[in-house]
Amino acid sequence: MRKFLLILFFFAEVFFLSAETIESISVSGLKRTKDSYMQKVLARFAGMESSSLDLHEVETLLQAEGLFSEIAVNVSDDGKALFVEVKEKWSIIPLPFASYTNEGFMGGLILMDNNAFGVRNTLMIGGVYAPSYQTVMLRLQRPAIFQKQLGYSSFLSYNKKKVSIDDLDEENLYKIDSHKLNAEFALEKKLSQNFSVSLGAKYAGFIIPDDPNFDSVHQWVFAPAAKYALADWNGYFLSEKYIEAKGEAGGSSEKELVSQVMLHAFFQQPLVPRLRLTFDGFISLESHKNLLLRQTRQNVSNTLLPTNFHSQSMAAADTSLEGAVLKLSVMTLSLYASYQLIAAEDYDGKTAFCHGPGGGLKVYLQKINFPACSLGVYYNVPRGYVQFGASIGVSF
Repeated sequence: MRKFLLILFFFAEVFFLSAETIESISVSGLKRTKDSYMQKVLARFAGMESSSLDLHEVETLLQAEGLFSEIAVNVSDDGKALFVEVKEKWSIIPLPFASYTNEGFMGGLILMDNNAFGVRNTLMIGGVYAPSYQTVMLRLQRPAIFQKQLGYSSFLSYNKKKVSIDDLDEENLYKIDSHKLNAEFALEKKLSQNFSVSLGAKYAGFIIPDDPNFDSVHQWVFAPAAKYALADWNGYFLSEKYIEAKGEAGGSSEKELVSQVMLHAFFQQPLVPRLRLTFDGFISLESHKNLLLRQTRQNVSNTLLPTNFHSQSMAAADTSLEGAVLKLSVMTLSLYASYQLIAAEDYDGKTAFCHGPGGGLKVYLQKINFPACSLGVYYNVPRGYVQFGASIGVSF
């Protein structure tokens, strides 16, 4: 019996000694990014058994950060250290623009820093001037990290412009001279590596100097949200899968209780390395919001409807195939084909249903930390017109 116990102890000791754990994490190649930030991001792998460490999971996490153009991940021979070697993307991006039309000169500058302070904060400041339109904006965001960091987002903007309200046939119903102010702030906490919750407060107001149909309106709401998300990198695409729920509840200067409930499901799945399937679905219901503050097609990522059509209730779905046709050291170019569906409440309270095919291109920059740029065109079959859409991370 004693001999058996000695043999058992020997094998147990060999097993535990051979199960080395990650004791240190080293990141080389950092320029602007602080090592302390990367230690927070990679902290989940500290203490993990090196034999069970998935290097692909580490690479996917680093790709999702959006900071690096080159990533190499290795474990030391003794299994006690995780080595990460990176090359940073350029993250300070000035976007100047100018033009001259019949209305006169138009110009502006937006400055973006997607790695502000070296800790992956997003800082955006800028303004646009035109004879009929002026705007200034400021955005600052910090990402949430599980067990390490509370995230937040803040946004301020001022617009002076002529607001248009169009119907589903692209006919203009109203043009309103207005001043608009937006202010938002939210806190985000990750409850696990994949699940996060947030709570925010929003203000939106239109000051209308003189209009026979519209008065000035102010709205303030609390905005809770929850999201469960996964991501995977396959060498061509960072594919995401997530579900999220958002809500709004508050009041307005019209003495109405305003509210919104939104459900969103997003799914990307590679079929082969260069080709992936995407599904994007929304349901968004609003109550008692002023016409000027109701949602538009941008809120449900849809391109079929006119840009200036507003609705209290929308349900939309988009299924697309995207293929990477060109991969260079500086960018990846992809083409996509899509079919969209949308049901929206019209101004008369009836539900309008639209559908149609579309397609376009996307550009993913490899050396610059900048959201994917896309350009697309869609045909609204029931209404018989073409709509265009473009985005640089935010649709317009």
